[in-house]
Amino acid sequence: MLRPIICTLTLLLSTCFVCFSQPFEKTSETRHWLVTENSNLRVNGSTNINTFSCQIPAYNNTDTLIIVRNKGTNAIILKGCISLSVQSFDCKNPIMTHDLRKTLKAEQYPLLHIYFLSLDKLPELSNHPESITGLVDIEIAGVKKGSK
Repeated sequence: MLRPIICTLTLLLSTCFVCFSQPFEKTSETRHWLVTENSNLRVNGSTNINTFSCQIPAYNNTDTLIIVRNKGTNAIILKGCISLSVQSFDCKNPIMTHDLRKTLKAEQYPLLHIYFLSLDKLPELSNHPESITGLVDIEIAGVKKGSK
């Protein structure tokens, strides 16, 4: 059985960046990001015994996140939620996958919800991965914890 899990979520979202084809011109502007079925999620974590990396290889939904940028304050507000199937997690180790799903109470709470709140910057448009920090609330096993 897994002990308390410390984890870092790495969310790789394939988004529709058509919304960035023109620069922001007003004091604040709203744009939309499309989270597509090509997106995936990776959780890197550790227990008192070992480290692990589990992922959801394919997001089975299409969702829209709303981004609002205030030029005056440089604040980037991100609104929206994605819901992920806990049964979709794969840790490349059947015992670890089973333990993670059990810890997350997959039978009782089949979905993990990520509520997006803000970003520290907008991503650059390129084919290279980029690290961006953001604030989210995460609901796991019926408990919502946030970065607020």
